[in-house]
Amino acid sequence: MLALSTLSINASADTMCANTSSTANSGTLYDSGGPGGNYGNSENCSFLIQPSGGGTITLSFSQFDTQNADQLRIYNGANASAPLLATLNGSSLPSDVVANSGAMYLVFTSNPGGNRAGFTAAWSVASPAATLLAHYKFDVCDWATTGVAGDSVGSYDGAVSGAVSRDSTATSGIKPDTCSSALMAGGAIDINGLPVNTTSGAKTSVSFWMYWSGANSVMPIGWGGHDLWLVSGSFGFNTGNSDVYGIASAGLADGWHHVTAVFTNNNVTANKLYIDGVSQTLTQRQSSPNNSVAVVDPHLRIGGWWRDNGYRFSGNIDEVKVYSGEVTQAQVNADLTYVSATCPTCVPPPPVPAVLVAEYDFDGDWHLSGTLLDAVGAANGTQTGAVTRVDAPASGGKPNTCYAGEFNGGAFD
Repeated sequence: MLALSTLSINASADTMCANTSSTANSGTLYDSGGPGGNYGNSENCSFLIQPSGGGTITLSFSQFDTQNADQLRIYNGANASAPLLATLNGSSLPSDVVANSGAMYLVFTSNPGGNRAGFTAAWSVASPAATLLAHYKFDVCDWATTGVAGDSVGSYDGAVSGAVSRDSTATSGIKPDTCSSALMAGGAIDINGLPVNTTSGAKTSVSFWMYWSGANSVMPIGWGGHDLWLVSGSFGFNTGNSDVYGIASAGLADGWHHVTAVFTNNNVTANKLYIDGVSQTLTQRQSSPNNSVAVVDPHLRIGGWWRDNGYRFSGNIDEVKVYSGEVTQAQVNADLTYVSATCPTCVPPPPVPAVLVAEYDFDGDWHLSGTLLDAVGAANGTQTGAVTRVDAPASGGKPNTCYAGEFNGGAFD
């Protein structure tokens, strides 16, 4: 399944034989004669289209005119060993050629016996639909006490540490009923082994519900060097350089808001941020990003970032989803309206039975020794001041217990 729109950034214009490859998401390719000339005789030139973010490549021709002996061969991959998609020659305008491998390899050959106007072709890349890798619902009754935040999609369970608890407080505002959430009060949930794409230009999306307390300088989620930061009136992407590429945080505190963040490896300005389903216009609000560290990795921390134990989030987080790729608006909308099918009935665990640790019956010769013996253990009491042993006959609801201590200003320590 492909996204409806094609990527249009990083356009390229290239000429066979003069250029050999492009990682751009769109561009135009000419034969060696360029836009106004003929290709040459006895040519054997190749060109590789391999966008950094992958995707499906479509090549569309606006001009094609070669001798029948001169050929353009197109492969579904990064070299001539890949499956052959088309062998083109003559003067008929070819149909679109589509490569779904993430790369398209072209080879043009001509003989020494003449040439013609050649070809002009434009390529575009359709972004693949984002794939859900992990989903943390925080609904299981005992996840906070067991210390395991379960992943309902795969096997990438989160490890709970510090002050994190299950909060089943009724929802409010625009947030639908999702059973319960994670109340973050200085703790964190660490996730290891996520199979995210770490290549330059690749995208990873994370969506979640957030109830931010308004505390300054906290991070709801973070990787090792790429995170979301709430600081000094701003909310957005941070790379550890005191930088924020994002929006004003006004209106986000003390209420539920749905956040979707699209992280682009090594290119912060290609990131996207949705608040309550609406794509935001992002600006550089603090410092400048360090794109060299702006990369996702297999370690994600909910309630902070992986680099250190600072910036712990204060508030609630719920329904965290991690996607490989860039989510579409339709996926953002679906996460915004997601409702748990059923909520578990959580019965509080029975109280821990009381354990008798000490007993003082006042029946021995403590009034002579000054030591009140512990009948269960060894926590004996030492008398100070005026305490007298007296009879303790039955009285009212009290049975006969032999002796008691009459306190007249004294004590047992």
